[in-house]
Amino acid sequence: MARKVSINKDSTTIIKQKQRGLRGPIGESGDEYVDVKTKIADYTATNDDNTILAKALTNTITITLPTAIDNTGKIFTIKCIDDTFTVDVETLGIQEIDGSSSNFVLYLHEALTLRCDGANWWLI
Repeated sequence: MARKVSINKDSTTIIKQKQRGLRGPIGESGDEYVDVKTKIADYTATNDDNTILAKALTNTITITLPTAIDNTGKIFTIKCIDDTFTVDVETLGIQEIDGSSSNFVLYLHEALTLRCDGANWWLI
């Protein structure tokens, strides 16, 4: 797999990794570069995000998912890569993750992959 790595001004690392065999609006070849971002502070995910590695350097951080409305089919993967602090994953408003209104807490090496149905987020 091909990889492209860049460092943003805000000290986040973005790795784009080419994946083969994906089909859909990406293009006829099925090739896609998937962003892998590392976040070290509270962050609200955007529709441009795919994979978020969360490293809470000084305290627990929160990754907030974007609205589920009009995001049918969107997939996020969020992983905790910090061995001291946890990562909270939350939604906007009354939207739920896997039928629960509670935040999900991730510990070292734990990850969530979520898919949107247009109203809520579901664990895959």
